[in-house]
This record gives sequence, structure tokens and C-alpha cells, in this order.
Amino acid sequence: MKDGRTRQVGVSRSERRDGYLATHSVSLVFASGPLAGSEVALEKPRITIGRSKDSEVAIDDPSISHQHAALELGSGGYRIRDLGSTNGVVVNGARMALAELKHGDRITLGQAELRYVVAARSAAPKTHVVDAE
Repeated sequence: MKDGRTRQVGVSRSERRDGYLATHSVSLVFASGPLAGSEVALEKPRITIGRSKDSEVAIDDPSISHQHAALELGSGGYRIRDLGSTNGVVVNGARMALAELKHGDRITLGQAELRYVVAARSAAPKTHVVDAE
């Protein structure tokens, strides 16, 4: 989000962007927890979330398991999978082992609350090269 109150946290970008990510920008916006006010852009086919430093999105919070959840990209967007966490994954108030995400979904991981945000990417104009001889 570009509201002046959130800060972006980088997640390694994949070398290739096609399919869903070519037409949509996807991010997680943290409403509470250690990353409150942060926005994490999702640009990889699989992103792990947890307390471990090996997680792509590391959350330093004791209510978060070392490997808490994974976001997995499909043809219609991301889904979230609980990786056997202690406190579970809650999507829109319901505890889920696996859930397809849609724009605006509220996700709770331990004490951290976040929102799944999807926006259509503007298509780049077609470029033509003209030889000047």
C-alpha cells in the first residue's frame, strides 16, 4: 500500500515473472505484531512465513512457529498452508489447514494480523523498434 504509513519489506524476487504474477501485484500488509505497518511484496511461487531466520518472511514473535505457514502460488493466486504450527492459521476468523486467498482476506498467525492485497498490474505498452537508416 502506498498510504505513507506502511514500509516495504523486501522478499527475494524470482528471476522469472509470468502467469498470475505477470498480471497481478500481491502483498501482505501487517496490521499488528512485530511487522505492523509493513508491506511484504510476494513475488515467488512459494514463500515461507515463520520465526526462523530461514523463512522468507521472518516474524520475531514467540506466538509464531519457526516454520508457521507457506504461501503457494497457483493459477488463480496464492493459497496459505499451515505447516503444523502450534497456534494455527486463521483466515477471516476460521482456523484453516489450507485456504485459497482472495483480495482483502484477513490472516492471523499467532498474535500477528495481516491482510492479503491483490492489485492488477498495468500492462506495459507494446514497444516497436524502428530502424533509422
